[in-house]
Amino acid sequence: MKNILYFDLETQKSAEEVGGWDKISDMRMSVGVLYSTATGSYRIYPEREVDQLIKDLQRADLIVGFNHLRFDFEVLHGYTALDLRQLPTLDLLLAPNVLMLDSGCLWGGALTAIRLPDRRVYQVPSRSKVTPAPTE
Repeated sequence: MKNILYFDLETQKSAEEVGGWDKISDMRMSVGVLYSTATGSYRIYPEREVDQLIKDLQRADLIVGFNHLRFDFEVLHGYTALDLRQLPTLDLLLAPNVLMLDSGCLWGGALTAIRLPDRRVYQVPSRSKVTPAPTE
């Protein structure tokens, strides 16, 4: 079975706090999350496990995310010299005919999808809520 990883991360700091959007790598990762189709499970990575997150991303057959090429990978470039943009990816921000949704499932909201072409909305409540790791 292919190991498709669905990837997202949250940052410790905002663009304003680090001096602008040109300093994304300075925002630092608060928490990263992967869902693996190979294992059928989620894994949560606090900042202290960022090296393992990067290793797991390198093992993926495909990484699926939203704006991860321009944002999430740039955050991770603050931790590694590897060019993560060379990994096999599907960035949904760049995919045609896709509507982007973020309804905060990780933080206790709902997982949301829209069926095309009739645009019917489907939502499933989150099973758990993740609390971000405290910053030092």
